[in-house]
Amino acid sequence: MNDDHITRVRNHAFALWEEEGRPDGKHEEHWQRALAAVDAESQPASKKAPAKSRTRTTSADAGATRAPRKTASPRDKSPAKLAKPRTAPKS
Repeated sequence: MNDDHITRVRNHAFALWEEEGRPDGKHEEHWQRALAAVDAESQPASKKAPAKSRTRTTSADAGATRAPRKTASPRDKSPAKLAKPRTAPKS
Protein backbone atom coordinates (compact mmCIF):
# COMPACT_ATOMS: atom_id res chain seq x y z
CA MET A 1 0.00 0.00 0.00
CA ASN A 2 1.21 3.45 -0.75
CA ASP A 3 1.03 6.39 1.65
CA ASP A 4 -1.98 7.96 -0.09
CA HIS A 5 -3.95 4.71 0.15
CA ILE A 6 -3.12 4.31 3.85
CA THR A 7 -4.11 7.92 4.51
CA ARG A 8 -7.48 7.41 2.80
CA VAL A 9 -8.12 4.21 4.77
CA ARG A 10 -7.12 5.92 8.03
CA ASN A 11 -9.42 8.89 7.37
CA HIS A 12 -12.31 6.62 6.47
CA ALA A 13 -11.76 4.44 9.56
CA PHE A 14 -11.68 7.57 11.72
CA ALA A 15 -14.97 8.75 10.19
CA LEU A 16 -16.56 5.35 10.89
CA TRP A 17 -15.32 5.50 14.48
CA GLU A 18 -16.82 8.97 14.97
CA GLU A 19 -20.13 7.99 13.32
CA GLU A 20 -20.50 5.13 15.81
CA GLY A 21 -19.93 7.38 18.81
CA ARG A 22 -16.19 6.74 19.27
CA PRO A 23 -16.50 3.25 20.82
CA ASP A 24 -13.49 1.58 22.41
CA GLY A 25 -12.10 -1.67 21.01
CA LYS A 26 -13.52 -1.55 17.48
CA HIS A 27 -10.42 -0.28 15.71
CA GLU A 28 -9.86 -3.52 13.76
CA GLU A 29 -13.47 -3.60 12.54
CA HIS A 30 -13.32 0.05 11.48
CA TRP A 31 -10.01 -0.47 9.71
CA GLN A 32 -11.28 -3.52 7.78
CA ARG A 33 -14.49 -1.76 6.76
CA ALA A 34 -12.54 1.33 5.68
CA LEU A 35 -10.03 -0.78 3.77
CA ALA A 36 -12.83 -2.55 1.89
CA ALA A 37 -14.56 0.75 1.10
CA VAL A 38 -11.40 2.46 -0.16
CA ASP A 39 -10.41 -0.61 -2.21
CA ALA A 40 -13.88 -0.71 -3.77
CA GLU A 41 -13.60 2.98 -4.68
CA SER A 42 -10.23 2.53 -6.33
CA GLN A 43 -11.23 -0.46 -8.50
CA PRO A 44 -12.00 0.22 -12.16
CA ALA A 45 -15.69 0.20 -13.03
CA SER A 46 -15.36 -3.09 -14.93
CA LYS A 47 -14.16 -4.94 -11.80
CA LYS A 48 -16.88 -3.64 -9.50
CA ALA A 49 -19.82 -5.87 -8.74
CA PRO A 50 -22.75 -5.21 -11.04
CA ALA A 51 -25.53 -3.09 -9.63
CA LYS A 52 -28.64 -4.91 -8.56
CA SER A 53 -31.25 -4.82 -11.27
CA ARG A 54 -34.71 -3.59 -10.55
CA THR A 55 -37.56 -5.96 -10.93
CA ARG A 56 -39.51 -5.35 -14.07
CA THR A 57 -43.24 -5.20 -14.13
CA THR A 58 -44.96 -7.78 -16.23
CA SER A 59 -47.51 -6.82 -18.83
CA ALA A 60 -50.27 -8.07 -16.54
CA ASP A 61 -49.05 -5.76 -13.78
CA ALA A 62 -48.75 -2.81 -16.12
CA GLY A 63 -52.44 -2.92 -17.08
CA ALA A 64 -53.69 -3.26 -13.53
CA THR A 65 -55.05 -0.13 -11.94
CA ARG A 66 -55.93 0.60 -8.38
CA ALA A 67 -59.29 1.82 -7.25
CA PRO A 68 -59.18 5.47 -6.26
CA ARG A 69 -58.79 6.09 -2.55
CA LYS A 70 -61.79 7.44 -0.74
CA THR A 71 -60.93 10.57 1.14
CA ALA A 72 -62.93 11.50 4.19
CA SER A 73 -64.89 14.71 4.05
CA PRO A 74 -64.87 17.00 7.09
CA ARG A 75 -68.39 15.93 8.08
CA ASP A 76 -67.40 12.24 8.02
CA LYS A 77 -65.01 12.78 10.87
CA SER A 78 -66.20 12.67 14.44
CA PRO A 79 -65.74 15.89 16.38
CA ALA A 80 -62.53 16.05 18.31
CA LYS A 81 -62.81 15.93 22.06
CA LEU A 82 -61.71 19.19 23.53
CA ALA A 83 -59.35 19.07 26.44
CA LYS A 84 -60.45 20.84 29.58
CA PRO A 85 -58.38 23.95 30.14
CA ARG A 86 -56.09 23.77 33.12
CA THR A 87 -56.77 26.16 35.90
CA ALA A 88 -54.17 27.61 38.13
CA PRO A 89 -54.25 26.28 41.70
CA LYS A 90 -55.92 28.60 44.18
CA SER A 91 -53.56 30.20 46.63
